[in-house]
Amino acid sequence: MALYELSNCVHTLFPLLLLLAFTASAVLHGRPSLSSFKLEKFLWALSSEGINELKCKVANASLSVKWPIKTLPKWLRELYESLQTAGKKAALPLLKWDRGLCKPLCKPLRVSGNAANNKRQKRDPAADLICPITRELPWVPVVAQDGRTYEKEAIETYFQTQQEKKLPIKSPVTNEPIGAKLLPAPQIKSLIETLIENEAFLSDVAEAWNKKVQETKVKEELLQKANDGDCEAMQAVASNYRSGSDSFEKDDSLAYQWYKKSHEAGNVRGTAGLGLALVQGKGVQHCCSMGMVYLTLAATAGSESAAHCMGTIFARGYYGMPVNEKEAIVWLRKSLGDCAYPNMDNSVKGETQRLLDELLASESN
Repeated sequence: MALYELSNCVHTLFPLLLLLAFTASAVLHGRPSLSSFKLEKFLWALSSEGINELKCKVANASLSVKWPIKTLPKWLRELYESLQTAGKKAALPLLKWDRGLCKPLCKPLRVSGNAANNKRQKRDPAADLICPITRELPWVPVVAQDGRTYEKEAIETYFQTQQEKKLPIKSPVTNEPIGAKLLPAPQIKSLIETLIENEAFLSDVAEAWNKKVQETKVKEELLQKANDGDCEAMQAVASNYRSGSDSFEKDDSLAYQWYKKSHEAGNVRGTAGLGLALVQGKGVQHCCSMGMVYLTLAATAGSESAAHCMGTIFARGYYGMPVNEKEAIVWLRKSLGDCAYPNMDNSVKGETQRLLDELLASESN
């Protein structure tokens, strides 16, 4: 199997841009044309010479990726759509294929015995794809105006923090001023998946990615169960949205909606979550009175966390409720008792016990 190397890519983050020069927008839209004929002629010419893979090499020469030539139209189409989304011109000049053009663009890949070259070849290609903020491969990659690839959530959080501090937005890498516009990069995600599939990354990078894959699979299965009417799954989805855990992005509004669905399906923990959301005004308009109704229902039904919340609210007068130490003692004791739906960890139980002891000491004085 022959392997040729594309040696002159125009951008580190878009190695396929050079390939885009072999076609025109008509090809990318899948319409037959002279342009598509020339692309097919180019691919056929490579195949006829026994070349069935191209090696795309980025500008800094530290990342090389093998692409089967039969997949070029697919990658070109995806890249074209990405550029169109960003408002960029995608109709690049068409280069006519001939051997004179092919030779300067393609050169045989030579294997060197030089130790330094071998060391460079073994360098983890993830170095050019890792998000500078999370230091991991981006699960939802975007390209910022500094030309770097970032994890979408990480760079958006960074921009938001800068704006909240009333600071100018600067690149996390170069510290130069940049705009806040982000370009979706699905082709980078596809590139990462291809490299993972071909075991091109070092083990720790691959393990972290595969862990995300597994977590995403679990998330999708949980959402499917919730959408199918499983009230336990509904409550779990709500809790994950509330805390931003298990691959769920934190979203108080979605958490409230799923707590409500879980409550309506008869889940006691869902009722507790619904009450707390209303009391705190998270994801829904603040309504302490209605929230306390749901918390009371859940605590009475045996929810440990609901009883704890009730006791703490009455003990401290949180959320506009009047202090009522007697009520607080009742609910705190219940939360530390034999509840049908336990979910407090030892640290919370310890705090609850200290608060109860404090109230009992105050009552005896």
